[in-house]
Amino acid sequence: MDLRNTNITLIGDSISKGLYLQKLKPVPLEQSALKIIENEYDIKINCLSCFGQTLKRACDKKIFENYLSTIDAKQNNLLVLWLGGNDADFNWKEVAAAPQENHEPKTPIHEFEEYLNNTLKMLTDANVKVVLLSLPPIDSERYFEVIGQIADKEKVLQFFNNDISVIYRYQERYSRAIVQAAKNNNCSLIDIRNEFLLRRDLRSLLAGDGIHPNQQGQQLIASIIKKKIEE
Repeated sequence: MDLRNTNITLIGDSISKGLYLQKLKPVPLEQSALKIIENEYDIKINCLSCFGQTLKRACDKKIFENYLSTIDAKQNNLLVLWLGGNDADFNWKEVAAAPQENHEPKTPIHEFEEYLNNTLKMLTDANVKVVLLSLPPIDSERYFEVIGQIADKEKVLQFFNNDISVIYRYQERYSRAIVQAAKNNNCSLIDIRNEFLLRRDLRSLLAGDGIHPNQQGQQLIASIIKKKIEE
């Protein structure tokens, strides 16, 4: 596909905006993968990403319907969809308040899968080419320290049955759902996660919050995307 003659839109969250958490506040990196790709190919990408975005919230706000209403169906339209990390997250204050109860992530996995498949069908039916990105892995230990700034760590640990790797496993499940949805709907997939997992220096690619790629991580993401573009 000729990128310069394609209407490209990105819908994602803080990772695609090149943000990370510092004292619970979003801070921008010098360059995001998005900006690197724009500069590399001399293109402009319409970025509709926002901090804390979930797939569920995007669907509830009819962001995808609004997107379809603004595009010219006669053009080449490409939508890059990179959501799921925030859907897999929990309301940590609620967890800490009742650690003995069964809490679900912000978007339960079966709902996430339904939202994702319905969204992909709607977009592809409108002749939009969709590219999905898998989720970069997280560092449970670092992120647990961030959770401790939000809620009682000991109570959250009780909910985890003293196993903080639960955080990683939940997020892994959502990334797998993205990969499966791409296959089910014949959409392109850029497997960010796999490339990160193959790196022995994985932790050096993540910010101190454990959930956002740092500058080196964003550069790796850009190189993965570039490789896919040039296949």
